Amino acid sequence: MGNRILHLESSISQSVALCCNLKRIFSNSHGPKHNQTAREDEKKRYFCISGHGGRAYSSSVQSHRIHFNYDENDMKVHKESTGLLVSMATLFTGICLSLFYFLGASIVSYLVMIIAIFLYLLTINFFRCPKRHSPFANDDRAVVAPADGKIVAIEEVSENEILHERCIQVSIFMSIFNVHANWFPCEGKVTHVSHKNGHFIAAYLPKSSTDNERSAIVIKTEKGARILARQIAGALARRIVTYAEVGDICSVDAHMGFIKFGSRVDVYLPLGSQVEVKMDQKTVGNQTLIARLPE
Repeated sequence: MGNRILHLESSISQSVALCCNLKRIFSNSHGPKHNQTAREDEKKRYFCISGHGGRAYSSSVQSHRIHFNYDENDMKVHKESTGLLVSMATLFTGICLSLFYFLGASIVSYLVMIIAIFLYLLTINFFRCPKRHSPFANDDRAVVAPADGKIVAIEEVSENEILHERCIQVSIFMSIFNVHANWFPCEGKVTHVSHKNGHFIAAYLPKSSTDNERSAIVIKTEKGARILARQIAGALARRIVTYAEVGDICSVDAHMGFIKFGSRVDVYLPLGSQVEVKMDQKTVGNQTLIARLPE
């Protein structure tokens, strides 16, 4: 019994030290949330204009071929995961140590440990954040996909909440397995940012655009076109994070925000825009050209 207690105390000490190190690493990487210096660093990271890019595109969906300018191996864990991952590591470690202490090396102990590891890795996979550079950066007519996912709507609608005009709506649904970082869909200046509370119905349903909790960002291009990007919560996605602020100069290589656990992003384009995607097409955020604005 004495050896077990000593072993348990040693394991707990190591686990606590590991969690503290994880927290310190994340804190050093991202800084305190409400610290002014950290805020300025974050704005530099998310809103600086990148010099990368090209003009590799074609004028039709069928012939549209581009070289994706990113490496999925160049991956990091998104900063929005910090608190959750540290909490999960602490909880799962405590549960597993308790089971091994009271039940020993039993089937139940190993089964729970395997499930805990699987859930932890699944969460890390959800918060993955690849480093990408758009092939359409510096193209003032290009509108790129703001998120990974699938096209679930392409239609002409009346946008009466913010733009108050007829638009072409292109909607992307993100499953729980997609990257959930959101990129700015075009180059320009942020002229409007707002958040509206609402319901949490399934994000793939059309009425989620108007009924669900959502954030809206309006970007004005150099030529005066207004693009509305709307982040929409879903049945599981109940936290929308928006980094954009009015007056920010945005780039397609910069993060617009993040939505946790499955959701949807709607993009509203001016009439006359040439849509470059089709229904049920898979999109890659920051890489897939979804439309070209009118000249």
